[in-house]
Amino acid sequence: MQPLILPPPAPNDLAVLPPLPPAPLEGRDTHGRFAPGNPGKPRGARSKIAAEIDGMLAEAAPDAFETIRLAARHNLAAAMWIIERVAPIRKGRPISLENFPPINGAADFAPALATIASSVANGDLSVDEAALAARVLREFLEVLETAHRLRAGMTP
Repeated sequence: MQPLILPPPAPNDLAVLPPLPPAPLEGRDTHGRFAPGNPGKPRGARSKIAAEIDGMLAEAAPDAFETIRLAARHNLAAAMWIIERVAPIRKGRPISLENFPPINGAADFAPALATIASSVANGDLSVDEAALAARVLREFLEVLETAHRLRAGMTP
């Protein structure tokens, strides 16, 4: 078998260089990972796609509800399937409650729980979100009680 003989390269083929690597993004190391001290996006930040989907849902809400209403007449399971696919339940979203009282002691917990309950009644919070908020309050109350017992010289 004879060796393969290639023709000499054309003059413009000699100047081809490999592409330069992209410049590292701000706050990232040379491998593209977040550098120490940079946690990434802020907690509660939403992607642009999720925001666009929410905007589209707001615009198409009347049509979507009409479709769901028609589906519910004939097949409730189909209506539920549409709802779950179009607007799934968001988990872990930050919540903001109007008139939420500052909590400085145990006496502030009853008004705080009343604010959470009224937010559920108004439809601002789901029952699951309210349960999580109440659990945070309960754990905070336990911390306050433990600190009070320790200051008084009692065992926790």
